[in-house]
Amino acid sequence: MIKQKELGTYSGEILTETELSNDSSLRVTALNLGCRINGIYLTNEKGEEENLVLAYEDPADYLTDGNALGAVVGRVAGRIPDAEAEVEGKKYSLTKNHGDHHLHGGEKGFANVFWDVAIHDDEKKPAVVFSYTAEDGEEGYPGRLEVTVTYTLDQDTLTIDYKASSDKATLVSLTNHSYFNLSGDLQSSILNQTLKGPAEGVLELDAELIPTGEVLPASDIFPMKDGEAINTIKKNDHPQLLLTGRGLDHFFVWAKTKEDIVFAGDTGIKMTVQTTEPGAVIYTAAQMGDDLKLKNGPSFPFAGLCIETQRLPAGFSSQGKTSELKAGETYQASTSFHFAPRLK
Repeated sequence: MIKQKELGTYSGEILTETELSNDSSLRVTALNLGCRINGIYLTNEKGEEENLVLAYEDPADYLTDGNALGAVVGRVAGRIPDAEAEVEGKKYSLTKNHGDHHLHGGEKGFANVFWDVAIHDDEKKPAVVFSYTAEDGEEGYPGRLEVTVTYTLDQDTLTIDYKASSDKATLVSLTNHSYFNLSGDLQSSILNQTLKGPAEGVLELDAELIPTGEVLPASDIFPMKDGEAINTIKKNDHPQLLLTGRGLDHFFVWAKTKEDIVFAGDTGIKMTVQTTEPGAVIYTAAQMGDDLKLKNGPSFPFAGLCIETQRLPAGFSSQGKTSELKAGETYQASTSFHFAPRLK
């Protein structure tokens, strides 16, 4: 089942919310601004809904959001050093929006623009398709890029499918930037929640959080292969963690296996992630302040965990698929999130 409603008009654009639901215990809501997921509601053992993602209380706050809450970010997720991209031997100057660097697609990127919306109101597998065309030269990138992002709800699984094509060679690496918290209480931190996944390497960062080109053993920074509490990172004196306030903001490269990523709450709620992508930036929001007015109260450090599945930065082709896209080729990526409620 699909429901839609208008949340207000901002700068001449109507902000809409699309709700996906079926006969499962899961309900998902998303905005046409940046394809932002502003609600993943799971029904608990008492029949009450618990929101598992951070969201603003006032929808207007999304228009000035610098944290990409729930948004699709791109053309390229992550940081591009010196805001300079090289595509097929030609250099392009990108928007500088992170000091001298380029972050998450630029000033607006994909997170801060309004997308077109189409719905597929299927009783069992409702879906919403967001579409956007980034013109040649937008934020400095070459190529007219046509993008669709599809959210499909199938029982207790939300799947995000990304598709893009360009008339010129360009760079593309899309991800969703939702902040998950599986405590059932968004005023509790994620520190006692655990993360397990096939992490083999992690891209080393310099003092400005730019990949140096080196790949470090993931187990030295956060040994998630056996499942580890997020709190472990606060006890680790690794120099990479001291750069980020004893939190994670690092690209983890998956081993070439079919293992799932499992994020588990300290109350028994579990999220299993499957992806076509070679890795993910794991971000624990260690330096989040207390100034965000969220639905369940003010923000705070370690309030949520982002699992930003994506392509590797250009230049890391030996590790897997990168952000480079040739003219006429189709970029496709898919990530699914399966949610299991706590046991009764």
